[in-house]
Amino acid sequence: IVEWDTAPLEISSYVTASDSNKTYTVSPSDNLSPSTNYKIRITNDVKDSTSNTSENQYNSVDGFTTLSWLGTQVFNSSDNKGDAGADIEIDSSGNIYLVGTTSGLIGSAKVSNSDGFIIKTNSAGVKLWAKNIGETQFVMGSGPKPRSDIDNSGNLYVVYTPNVQENPSYSGRAQDIWFAKYNSSGTELWSRTEGTGGSNYAAALEYAYDIKANNSGNAYLAIREQNGFCYSQKTSGVLYKVKAD
Repeated sequence: IVEWDTAPLEISSYVTASDSNKTYTVSPSDNLSPSTNYKIRITNDVKDSTSNTSENQYNSVDGFTTLSWLGTQVFNSSDNKGDAGADIEIDSSGNIYLVGTTSGLIGSAKVSNSDGFIIKTNSAGVKLWAKNIGETQFVMGSGPKPRSDIDNSGNLYVVYTPNVQENPSYSGRAQDIWFAKYNSSGTELWSRTEGTGGSNYAAALEYAYDIKANNSGNAYLAIREQNGFCYSQKTSGVLYKVKAD
């Protein structure tokens, strides 16, 4: 995550293997505005000066959160386990909210083996608070990564598509949707898990791709379902509305 200055900035990527942190230099092209925030993602396609990819050379591209304002800050789980940034929001005061997934410890306590997370920083990139989010029955899922939005009161909404172990006696897992509302201090105001559930994994898949909050206290989820909870038949996309309060 980079806030461009008029000159090229250096950003770092945290590497979870034994290699030291690596630094990439980003040179924005002439058509990028220095007054605009841009996103950048380091992937395994990034190559060093000798054409080695970051994955092949450094064994990992697990350096999801780099914040740079004429300097560098790197946030990661304290035990360096499977961290992946997914979405970013900026509130009316310039504070930044980063959401993603982790198998490690971002905040003060883990919730499950496959948590979401929220990191809040001020406009200078200084971390204000961080927390793991989710439910105890979550396990590593293959669905879309968390998405977020902020309403006009500064509340943060997060939607996440984990695998949910609903029945301990059944080895399969339902792909359900979990969404929650947090105030600006990181306090969870409410959370919901929605889905068909049941013991048939193939018939119990829901995927949430985005969440948007309006100024009337409602949140809207963009969902793809198979035998979903809004309709009994398969659908290619459903807009599911929940009351925010």
